[in-house]
Amino acid sequence: MALSDVKETIKQHEIDKKLAKRQLRIEYAKGAVIVFVFLVGLALVSNLNNIYFAVNYGFGSKERPWYSNFVLLFSILAYLALFVSVYKKLGFKVTDKIDDLNTILDSLD
Repeated sequence: MALSDVKETIKQHEIDKKLAKRQLRIEYAKGAVIVFVFLVGLALVSNLNNIYFAVNYGFGSKERPWYSNFVLLFSILAYLALFVSVYKKLGFKVTDKIDDLNTILDSLD
């Protein structure tokens, strides 16, 4: 009787470890998607600014107004602030979940 209880406990331990590893991979994938979305948005912001100045002032770099780089910097900073506020508002706690899952996996070993 006691031996079957030990075997069942070991099986449950292996199942918990597999589920924790699977959940950890899912959290890593979520983090990768968030980073990808951030980089795509950053590229769009910078490209839209460059396209705007290229269309309105010509495609030569010397023909652009002196403040075009400041507009680009301001746009990037505004995008960063927007991304961080949306990230916090949606409540993504990816790094906290990853840390918790790593702690669980360490305790299961």
